[in-house]
Amino acid sequence: MKNSIIIIIILAIIGILVLMGNSSTPQSDKAVKIGVVAPLTGSNAEAGMFFKNGLTLAEEEINKNSKVKVSLIYEDSQYKPEVSVTAIKKLVEVNKVNYVIGESGSSQTLAMAPIAEKNKVVLITPVSQASKLTDAGDYIFRTQINVSQEVNFFAPKLFQILGKDKVDIMALNTDYGIDFVDKFSLAYENLGGNLGVKEKFKNEDTDFRTILTKIKNDKPAAILIVGTRKLDGLIMKQAKDLSISARFFASSPIESKEFIETAGLAAEGVIYPYPFDDTSIDSTQKAFQEIYKSKYEVKSEMIAANSYDALMLLSICLDKVGNNSELVKNCLYSIKDYQGASGQLTFDSSGDVTKHFILKAVKNGQFIKLEE
Repeated sequence: MKNSIIIIIILAIIGILVLMGNSSTPQSDKAVKIGVVAPLTGSNAEAGMFFKNGLTLAEEEINKNSKVKVSLIYEDSQYKPEVSVTAIKKLVEVNKVNYVIGESGSSQTLAMAPIAEKNKVVLITPVSQASKLTDAGDYIFRTQINVSQEVNFFAPKLFQILGKDKVDIMALNTDYGIDFVDKFSLAYENLGGNLGVKEKFKNEDTDFRTILTKIKNDKPAAILIVGTRKLDGLIMKQAKDLSISARFFASSPIESKEFIETAGLAAEGVIYPYPFDDTSIDSTQKAFQEIYKSKYEVKSEMIAANSYDALMLLSICLDKVGNNSELVKNCLYSIKDYQGASGQLTFDSSGDVTKHFILKAVKNGQFIKLEE
């Protein structure tokens, strides 16, 4: 009799546990899957590392403090548009994600945008700057500035430094590089600036001596390079080997350890605009830098901060409106004056943000903020 009672009790407990397991769990208690498409390997893998650094910090904070938990699913783009397309299709069709953070290159993000838009998937890029993204769709956002904002800051600064002295340009043959050169050329010449040779190069290129020799023969006072960290480093190193005496300027993606290691002593003196100030006294930005340095032993640069903000903003909207991509999209558009790790953010009607720029340079192998 006693054994029968014990068996009945055990069966009752098992039944309760089964019922609990089959009961519907509120969506807020489930981890929301968020896809990440980034160059984890390939020529721009350092950017992928920055992606992961910033996203890891945000994921840890969200899953500790937020109502809605998140789970990141990474896909490697190899910094190739066609691979980025395959990655987002897999995330949407197989993993059933409603939110994607990525990519680094503008060409990659532009290739993914129609897929995100068609499937009503919120796509936030922490890096891509090309102007075409402004009109890429209602579900497309970025925590990065666009090319026009950078050019409008940098062209007058460069003209102030160089005056009528001639500037030649070397740019990556991508949506970002082409867009930057077109907009910079128009702005700079409208100021009265003097532009000379304009040369394009590919992401796969490693030998720039032919282009640099052509530029050397043009005898510019300055050379503006618009590329990736590694390629910019190779260009400046090879320019030094060719005894090119022109001053070097660059676009914002140049700042990284990889650039310094690649360029070596040739990096010294390059000047560039940057929409991120790691010396900011803002409490949010200071706190982020402290946490980042504690985990990674270095200060954060722009991409990690932008990536952190992208995931944090998604989390805020998920907490607010739940796991519904249309409602999250509308929530993002309502974000105004958000103080994030990368600065103050307000999404406009196109999903773009505006940020404050500073001028920086390489001095003694370090990235230094210049006095304005």
